[in-house]
Amino acid sequence: MSFIVYSLTTLAFTGLVPGRSYNAYVTAYSGINSQTSDIVTKRSYPTSVRDFSCFTYSSENVSCSWSLPDGVWSMLYLRVINSSNLMQAVSIFNDNFTVITMYSLNEIIMDPHGNGRTNLTFAMLGRLKPNTEYLVNITTYSGDLPSQTLQGKAQTDISAPPPVPETVNITTVQNQVTPSSLTISFSCSWFQNTNGDLKSYTVIVKQSEETSSESPEKRWPLSTYSEYANGSTNVYQVDDRVYPSECSNSNSVVSVKIGTGRTSGSFSDGPLKQNTAYRISFRVYTYLPNARSVRAGGVAIYTDTRFSLPLMTLVGGIGSSGSIVGPVVGGVLGALVIIVGGVLLYIRREQLNCFKRPDSTLQTSTRKWDDLPAIPSDMKKDVCDASYKAGNEYVIPDDSTYEDLDNCTPQVDHHSGIPSKTGEDDAKTEGSSDPTYLVPDNPYLIVK
Repeated sequence: MSFIVYSLTTLAFTGLVPGRSYNAYVTAYSGINSQTSDIVTKRSYPTSVRDFSCFTYSSENVSCSWSLPDGVWSMLYLRVINSSNLMQAVSIFNDNFTVITMYSLNEIIMDPHGNGRTNLTFAMLGRLKPNTEYLVNITTYSGDLPSQTLQGKAQTDISAPPPVPETVNITTVQNQVTPSSLTISFSCSWFQNTNGDLKSYTVIVKQSEETSSESPEKRWPLSTYSEYANGSTNVYQVDDRVYPSECSNSNSVVSVKIGTGRTSGSFSDGPLKQNTAYRISFRVYTYLPNARSVRAGGVAIYTDTRFSLPLMTLVGGIGSSGSIVGPVVGGVLGALVIIVGGVLLYIRREQLNCFKRPDSTLQTSTRKWDDLPAIPSDMKKDVCDASYKAGNEYVIPDDSTYEDLDNCTPQVDHHSGIPSKTGEDDAKTEGSSDPTYLVPDNPYLIVK
């Protein structure tokens, strides 16, 4: 009797390509004899896709993208789930780039081939409910072997526009109107987010002096500034702007400038015409399609305000803006000050000339002692001018002062307050006819 003992041996293979099929067999050798076991075919597990993410595309679509998995794979399998319900299944096959989409109604759609691309790296998941959150699972298959499942999340857009605002009063911001621009007050309370988040807004400009109550044409997008500039329309859309972050508070008021010259894509916020009436409307979106959605036929969802009453730009030139008025007014006031100062200086000069002695005429003084102001009693020494000679010119003796004004008695003393005279000055004394020796206008000289 012989016994055959079998021992179980485990062998792990490493460094294999993910998802590839391998044949394995065992060969036993005994001397020169060998025996080969049966061939076993096995496949390594595939890897998951990389960089998987999903995002909102429209009110009925969610788009997902990824990077292709490493190794060998035969199919990518996407499942769209709302709560616990399977809404949609998408299979993307690697052999002939065919995409098969199966909806929950068991409807199968064959999408076109990959148009020469190595493999698809995105999928548009459609026929979904608006304003609904969906989970999207993606699994890589290589033959019958699945990879680890990855999960993304996205919510479809709302399909309803914002409620129509009840009361809107579009006005300009004070002192911020120029010949080429208007700054408008935009109130965040005009639009409510009850039908979905407010995604962005635009300004619609209409050159018109009408005062009728009307809304812009329900067309998206509207004409551009270039079409307005060449005269083909009087209504244009400035651009599509992100909804102002200041509107996190519904009571906020935001200043929006029109005519900045800013360019955004095919739209331009070009300068306005001076001294021209414009009417303004604000358009706010709950859904604004991106370029890919536009190519797929997506349209924007929005609500407009009625056009404002006509708002006028300024006339060019002085006074056209607050930045010009200030310097102009300041310059005018400065000129007036200079003119008035010059006139006062001229008058003062003429008054001073009246005290000068004419060259050939001797005048008799009309000033009387009684007309002179009273002399304080505590003044110890004063000068009395006894004569008014040579055309209203006072001549002061160089060798005496007068202490007693009642008698004008001369007192021998030197004038400590008057510079000493030279020999030439002695000739210019009382009775001198030299007109060059003039005394100060004040008839009194205070001396020590």
